[in-house]
Amino acid sequence: MDKAKKLFQNYVNAATDLAESVKRNIIEDGIIDDTTVNHLNDLMIATNALAKLNDEMLGFDTDDEENETDPGLN
Repeated sequence: MDKAKKLFQNYVNAATDLAESVKRNIIEDGIIDDTTVNHLNDLMIATNALAKLNDEMLGFDTDDEENETDPGLN
């Protein structure tokens, strides 16, 4: 479970960084800057990594890059 712990810690760190960056943007000038957008991207990456681990633990096939099972939607 070291992998799960590491991925969860990455998720928490990314969420914290994003929250702090949004707060800074609100306090300074109310404009979302590139740093905040990068923190949002980091959170999305961390979220996807946790979701992939969850799928692996549940035995779902994670090799398929398509996000829908209906071929008409991909």
